[in-house]
Amino acid sequence: MLDESHAKVIAEWEHYAVITLFDIDGFKASADVISERLGITKNRAEVVIDNLITCDLIKMREDGSLTKNHTSLRTTEDISSQALKDSHIETLEMGKNKLEDIAVELRDFSAMTIAMDLERMPEVKTIIREFRQKMSALLRDGKKTDVCQLSIQFYPLTKPLKH
Repeated sequence: MLDESHAKVIAEWEHYAVITLFDIDGFKASADVISERLGITKNRAEVVIDNLITCDLIKMREDGSLTKNHTSLRTTEDISSQALKDSHIETLEMGKNKLEDIAVELRDFSAMTIAMDLERMPEVKTIIREFRQKMSALLRDGKKTDVCQLSIQFYPLTKPLKH
């Protein structure tokens, strides 16, 4: 469980991506490989590696190789966090760019607009969280070649009526 003390790791997308790269078949962690796979500079890859080591999310073995320390990571839910807000803003910006840069066959963006009673928001959140868990279970097995990001957005477009 990550908390606000891990603000950089939570807020900056490269940290999650590097941790997830460890799940790719045959991945050998190095700043050069990370830089190439994520399209970031080698210097940035080194900073991310250092941050992840400092937060005890990855470690360096005696032979100099890197390994991750946890099978999965979670952040808080339904608790306001500036680091999570920053992460979501970054995800939205990246999504906007990926919409232009990634072929339609390799991405899925969708939206729906629906009328609802905001008192049902807890049910909506539960279903979205269950869906994320199902996606994780579906993709856990089998060959792993790339790191992808799933971003689900659901929010009111209207201002709530005063009752």
